[in-house]
Amino acid sequence: MKNKHEIQKAQQSDIPDIVKIHRKCIVTTNSKHYPEEVIKEWVETINEKGVSDQITTTQWYVLKLTGQTIGFAQIDTGKGVLYQIHIDPDFQNQGYGKTLLNFLIGEFRNSGTEKITLLATLNAVPFYETNGFTRNEDTTIPLVKEFIDMVEMQRNL
Repeated sequence: MKNKHEIQKAQQSDIPDIVKIHRKCIVTTNSKHYPEEVIKEWVETINEKGVSDQITTTQWYVLKLTGQTIGFAQIDTGKGVLYQIHIDPDFQNQGYGKTLLNFLIGEFRNSGTEKITLLATLNAVPFYETNGFTRNEDTTIPLVKEFIDMVEMQRNL
């Protein structure tokens, strides 16, 4: 990571970028681990209204690189839940996910959280394992007709 990056609380104005990155991650990264029909239905569930509804009830952060949003995360420090981290596929495997995760761990610690739980997509499990999370159990998240296979994971702080 040679360029200047910053992490800040997401604003309503960040929502279009969040949706764009999330959809791009599903189509580009998740599609290597899930059937086409799951990917198609999954992408359709990601929209600006959904993010807008959640941005006031959970904590959202954006990772910007020289002013461009290249990633985002959603957490709830009160519940100790990391809902999602997504890095634009053009910027994956360059350390930005780890940078964002380390920032979030700091937010959890500052709030007094003792354990972080999350549901990882199949492609994200190795990332979380490398960063100190352990598997609990396999689970699924319902879409409309399809289901997303996930892995429940946790990390003690």
